Amino acid sequence: MKTFPRWKQQLLVFIGLALAVFTVYIQWFAPVDTLRTLGATQIDKLAHIAGGLFIALLVEWRYPNLLRDLPRFLAFLALVIISWEAFEFFFDAKTRFFYDTYPLLWRLDAAGDITAGFLGAYGYRVFAARRQ
Repeated sequence: MKTFPRWKQQLLVFIGLALAVFTVYIQWFAPVDTLRTLGATQIDKLAHIAGGLFIALLVEWRYPNLLRDLPRFLAFLALVIISWEAFEFFFDAKTRFFYDTYPLLWRLDAAGDITAGFLGAYGYRVFAARRQ
């Protein structure tokens, strides 16, 4: 079994910390105007792309065979990404308010979030997973 390269370990830690900081900022410190700007400009999709990349790095580190098996990898991604969206829907008051106020817009946003997560993970699988 190959070792997980140091640069990938550092990237995994960096992305994990960046996503944690972004989540804390969005949940507790971001003014409403900032949240609107993030949503209107779709900048929040960058966080979902980074989340997909984070998932792919974790998979490569802990379950490298899963990364090579495309159907299982995509099924695992679907499970994690859709679970995250469900978690946001049921436990985040801001997301729930967004859904209650603009249900169609929320559906489009959630579909974009899921797509962005898949793009981040699949992009990593295609372009960077083979690089050591």
